[in-house]
Amino acid sequence: MCIRDSPPTRFEDEPRYVNAKQYARIMKMREKRLRQPERPKPIRKYKHESRHIHAKRRERCSNGRFVSKAEWSNSENKGKDASKSPKQLNPSTEHGKA
Repeated sequence: MCIRDSPPTRFEDEPRYVNAKQYARIMKMREKRLRQPERPKPIRKYKHESRHIHAKRRERCSNGRFVSKAEWSNSENKGKDASKSPKQLNPSTEHGKA
């Protein structure tokens, strides 16, 4: 069996060969598409709405990036430790740098 697409694409100037069962099914699908009225696809703001909602809820740094898990846990620990110990670490003196 040979199927010829309506407008030949630039890569396929030759017909496609498929078995009889495939051909019958392809013809049924084409008829079905012709009978159905074309419906406009719904316009969505976001491809995955739930991901967008999750991203909106996540905490962000001052520059707008998401807070990493390590930074987030450190900020929680600092908040708890700040009430217990009077020392505050200076970021420039950490790791042996003066």
